Amino acid sequence: MEILGYNIAMKIGGKVIEAVTQDQFSISQTIKESLTKGDKGVTKAVVTGYGCTFNTNGNINKKDGTSAGLDSDELFAQSLKKGADAEVDFVYNRGDLKAYSGKAVMTSYSEDSNADGTATWSAAWRVVSDLTETTVN
Repeated sequence: MEILGYNIAMKIGGKVIEAVTQDQFSISQTIKESLTKGDKGVTKAVVTGYGCTFNTNGNINKKDGTSAGLDSDELFAQSLKKGADAEVDFVYNRGDLKAYSGKAVMTSYSEDSNADGTATWSAAWRVVSDLTETTVN
C-alpha cells in the first residue's frame, strides 16, 4: 500500500505545521573506522550512532483564528530562540507507518518572495535526542 505524501506530517510542540508543501527527514549513521597492521589493509567500520535532520517548506500564511496549527509567524519566532528555549518536541507522523518523536532545534529559517507568486518559507531542523517510536492521536 502506498503512503501518499499528504499523509506525512511533522508536529512541533504538539502542533501540526500549517501550509507545508514539502518535507524531508534524513538519518545518517555515525561510523567509526579503524585500521591496524593486523587488519592487513582492510579498514573496519562500526556504526556507533546516528544523526537526524529534517527540512520543512511551505507557504507563508496568517491564521484565520480557527486553526490550532503552527503558522509562519510562530516558525519565525522559533528561529530567534536561544539555549533551552530553542529545543522543541517533535513528532514525525508517517501516515499509516510507525511514527517517531524526539527533540529538535531549528538550524535555519528563511523566507522567499517574488512579484507574482506565493511567499514561501523554509526551515531546517536538527534532532538532538534519540528517536522514540510513538503513537499518534
